Amino acid sequence: MPALTEFTLTLQLRRDEESGTIWTVFRFATIREFRSFQYEIQLDDRFDADERAFEFRMSGVQAPKNLMPSSGAALRELRYPDLRGEYTVALAGARQNERFRFTVTDREIVLGERPEGAAVRVDVEKGIEKMLP
Repeated sequence: MPALTEFTLTLQLRRDEESGTIWTVFRFATIREFRSFQYEIQLDDRFDADERAFEFRMSGVQAPKNLMPSSGAALRELRYPDLRGEYTVALAGARQNERFRFTVTDREIVLGERPEGAAVRVDVEKGIEKMLP
């Protein structure tokens, strides 16, 4: 299991123009750039709607199934439809666990306070992007 310091997490809202659904996107990336393949991040995810809680357990990276040469950070993107309100996120890595809160409104994601020296850099993209087909 890798250390949490090896990852970044970007939160973003995207709108599906056809259905009108607004998706909350969790985009995980490695700090490290790879030269041979753009690896995929392996993680176990769990969402408890009643508790309004997400749990992500990082388990490593693996070569993509198509094995087409590419370079860049390893990535993993997860989407959840129509979230509104406050949620808790728990991240688990090799030697650390980390928690934070965020709030989803109709127009933005607001990140709660994070402890100083947090292992994972969490960014929020402002506004709502159109979802690409």
